[in-house]
Amino acid sequence: MSDEVVAASAAAPAGPAATRDAAAAAEAEHLCDYLRAKVSAAGHGDKPALFRIRDDASSIYWCLLTMSPAGPDDGFVHADRCSKARECCVADLAPAVS
Repeated sequence: MSDEVVAASAAAPAGPAATRDAAAAAEAEHLCDYLRAKVSAAGHGDKPALFRIRDDASSIYWCLLTMSPAGPDDGFVHADRCSKARECCVADLAPAVS
């Protein structure tokens, strides 16, 4: 591959999927760390994956604090609802390192 082709492909605009993934990653930063869902193609704690499946009809969410579809504030648990706007949200829990 020539240097011109490599430079041109690097400068090419991102496609719709890349734009959608970047938007999901930005929105997902505000999700509660205790939000969980049944996601087969994502690792534990993958907030962008939790956010991307929010419109799927078969998405099942739960809170790790209550182990139910309701959070500690008795509000419904969902990627559209579990953000810093809720009193019970913990969105930047740092892992304990010893």
